[in-house]
Formats: sequence, structure tokens, C-alpha cells
Amino acid sequence: MQRRKTLLVGSGPANLALLTCLKEWGSSVLESLEVLERRDSAEWHPGIAFEDSMLQVSLFKDLAFLRNPASPFTFFSFLRDKELLYHFIHTNNLYPSRKLFSDYLVWVSRFFANKISFGKEAVAVRFREKPPGTQTLVVTTRDVSSGDVSEIEADDVVVSLGHEPYIPEELAVDSSRVVHSNFLSSLVGATSSNRRMTTRS
Repeated sequence: MQRRKTLLVGSGPANLALLTCLKEWGSSVLESLEVLERRDSAEWHPGIAFEDSMLQVSLFKDLAFLRNPASPFTFFSFLRDKELLYHFIHTNNLYPSRKLFSDYLVWVSRFFANKISFGKEAVAVRFREKPPGTQTLVVTTRDVSSGDVSEIEADDVVVSLGHEPYIPEELAVDSSRVVHSNFLSSLVGATSSNRRMTTRS
């Protein structure tokens, strides 16, 4: 059984923000930490990450700006690294595209490439009694591609799964015509020009 001090489940914005915080603080927690992510990247809502689909919250609510405006992990640091800062400023827009924000999250995740295990999901967790009267957590994990199951023991587990796609039963009438927005991009690619597509938030 593998042993970690801290185990993070999910590589979405919440856990990425936690990683940046630990990194900037020089926390020793990072020395024995692993992130489990069932997908193959840290892309954010890839199904609706279009160039002309705008973020609905201010870019200042990124992974680090409100905590530390001088952080190397802010959205502005990403823009500067990608040589996009001047271009973005001249758009006079505080709401970047979802695609650009998703690229930002992937950019941050690469700073922690040695900590994030992509294609690996948590499927169960249980307590393990240890003397003298203390407990640890044992997380059962599964390799998404091979199906191999293993266990990781950890003192702390942080679960940040995000939202699961959900379609009300009354609307789930035809999976080829009614889809969740998470899968919108795949529908657009398969939709011919003479078909109508409607979205609702």
C-alpha cells in the first residue's frame, strides 16, 4: 500500500488553488502529496470551452490573485508567460473566454506535473485504526485505462469533484438531441449546418 501525507481528489480550480497556496508558502505538505484526476488533463469544462464563450465571473477570481496579487500563478502571470498580456489588456474585457481560462488552468497544473496522477480515480474511502487510538484514511483508487485497483493511505484527504452532468428525467428523451452542456463541443462537431441547436442555462 502506498503512503501519502495528503491526498487530493480532483484537479479542478479548488485543488489547483490549494496547490499554488502550498507552493508559495513553501509547505512541507507538498513533499508527500498526490492529486488523483480521472481525466487525462486539467482542462476546465472542455465541452463549453469555446473561443467566443465568455467566463461569467471576473478574472480577478482566479486561483491566486485575491490571496496574493503578486503570485506567479495568477491569470495575469499566465498571460505574460504566453505573450498575451498586451493583447488581452487592449480588449478592454474583464471576462476572458472559457477556452483561455481553461488554458490557464492547464498551464498552472503543469507546475505540479509530478504531483498529479491523471487517469486515476478514487472509488472508495475508509478509516484505518492505528495505535495509539489514531486513524488514517485508506482510499481505493482505480486506473481508468487498465481498471487496476490499488490503495493509498493518507492522513488527510481533500475532495473537490466539481459538478456532475445532470439532465432532469423529463428532458432525457433523446440522447442524440438533448445533451448536457459539458458535451456541447462534441455535439457541435457532429451537428450539420441545417440543424438547430438551443442552449439553456
